[in-house]
Amino acid sequence: MRTRSVAKIVAPFILIIMIILYYIQFSNFRGTTLTLRKTWMKNDDKSSSSELVHPPTRTPSRTVFAQKTVESISISKDSDKSASSFVTASTASESQQSSSVHVSQSAIFEEDSSPHHILTNQDTEYHKLSNIESSRLIKTQWTSLIGSGKHEHHFFSAYFDGRSSTQLPRPAVIVMGYVDKKALEQHFYCLFRYLNASSTCSTKPAVRRHVSACWQVNHVAMPLHYLCEVESEVPVTVRLSTSQNCQLEMSSAEIQVGNRDVEVRERAPKKFGICIGGPLIQEDKHFLEDVIEFVEMSKVMGAELIVFYVNETQVDKEVLEYLWKHYPDTVKTIGWRKFEKWEPFHYYGQLLIISDCFYRLMYEVEYIAMIDLDEMILPVQQNSWTDMVDAFKSPEDVSEFIFQNSFFVSSEKTQQLQNCSNKPVPKYFARTQRITCFPGYTYRPKLMSRPRFIFEPSVHWSCAKVAGHNKTYNVPPEQGILGHYRPVIPNDCLHKPKRSDELAKRFETEVVKAICT
Repeated sequence: MRTRSVAKIVAPFILIIMIILYYIQFSNFRGTTLTLRKTWMKNDDKSSSSELVHPPTRTPSRTVFAQKTVESISISKDSDKSASSFVTASTASESQQSSSVHVSQSAIFEEDSSPHHILTNQDTEYHKLSNIESSRLIKTQWTSLIGSGKHEHHFFSAYFDGRSSTQLPRPAVIVMGYVDKKALEQHFYCLFRYLNASSTCSTKPAVRRHVSACWQVNHVAMPLHYLCEVESEVPVTVRLSTSQNCQLEMSSAEIQVGNRDVEVRERAPKKFGICIGGPLIQEDKHFLEDVIEFVEMSKVMGAELIVFYVNETQVDKEVLEYLWKHYPDTVKTIGWRKFEKWEPFHYYGQLLIISDCFYRLMYEVEYIAMIDLDEMILPVQQNSWTDMVDAFKSPEDVSEFIFQNSFFVSSEKTQQLQNCSNKPVPKYFARTQRITCFPGYTYRPKLMSRPRFIFEPSVHWSCAKVAGHNKTYNVPPEQGILGHYRPVIPNDCLHKPKRSDELAKRFETEVVKAICT
């Protein structure tokens, strides 16, 4: 009893001591943080500026952002020859200590030391690849706004778009990203930075473009476009700010504006490009073989450019090195964040990948095929995509071609190629049993689109198109089909009748020769 009485008397004193120690520790931490912020501000004065490769030709006519700023511009050239120089800029008011900007950035890329790019432990947990030519990866970054400890907005890329649309009839910069459903009503203002390092803050809030009938998915995070109206000169970078005065402490990090060099890209566009409808994820030991088969078959079909979105924790470095070495002019690899299954994004951010890829290739290719690694658009009467599209004789107002889905069943025995290091026969030629589950254009179709006439692409059809080019051509199965070579056939198709189909066999010699040499 006496021991319990002593404990009751001592306990309050112990609690008071613990509170005092915690307060001292917190004060020290806060003092250290302020010291770091002051150091960052001083370092900003040492920055330098450079010039873009393809500067805008129009003369600016605008009101310069009134706040006195300290400018910091750095440029690093993208490894891709067709892309313009990469520009990042950091701006800080003399009265500000730091902006509340959170950046998620894969360790594939060099970490930005700017005071407005504060990396957290969660962001830096990815492991860097060693001894690989990482410069072949096209640099990208994620940026988020911090609000009450929750990351409600996630921005990835921005592109200049000179086309008029229903939402905004004037040229605009399209900022792409995800937003929490609960934060859909948040308004953003656009802070543009130009070639000469001057800035302007938009007088009108950005227009939110979201077609619910097409983009609606059962996830908390929704993919959106924010349209920032461009009045005169095309900006180099853009920030989205929740402040009407574009205050930096309430903004995203600066995002490079793509497609500024439209005239350069339009000089010699390629005919066909491929946007893979999801991130590249390595799941088995035959992954490299699957990728090689896909690239070689696509090249035979007529594809000149194939875009993969990759994260270094999901793809072995041997795969990336092989792609860079053997397909330097055909394959583009775009850095992508690793999404976890528990995160509130649809299929590893698939919808944003598709949208980014379309705008990225808008002026580089005439047609984009939206397919996966286990799919291939097969012409029936012709021997290439070019001949097939020409045979459609479609009018100018057609912006996309939809292909019916057919599954090609995997055979029980694995066939080996002779005199080719015992490599397996590519799936396109080994699988000759075809199932068409539900004939028509609503069950897992895929499409080939003209990107200059598409505003909002999606997985199986486009959500918004340019006026006067809004027609869809349903490709008859006697002209072309989508061959689906997935390892497991869906249950609703298992009992459908099969028939022999060696449609792809006529391409076997050329593809196998490319694989084996």
